[in-house]
Amino acid sequence: MATLLFTDIVDSTVTLARVGDTQWRRLLEAHDRVARASVAEGGGRIVKSLGDGVFARFDAVPDAVAAGR
Repeated sequence: MATLLFTDIVDSTVTLARVGDTQWRRLLEAHDRVARASVAEGGGRIVKSLGDGVFARFDAVPDAVAAGR
């Protein structure tokens, strides 16, 4: 049994249009850094990065919930 976590930046297209390519890239890199760190702290594994989201797998529900927070 596994618990899956998917992150997504809400209204990413609107945000990209508002802030421009350079700032969007910085925001996306920050999101990815935080997501990777949270998943690693919770003992999970990133399965795939999906543009403005991350798909991760955990062995336990509480670890996935903590990483998502």
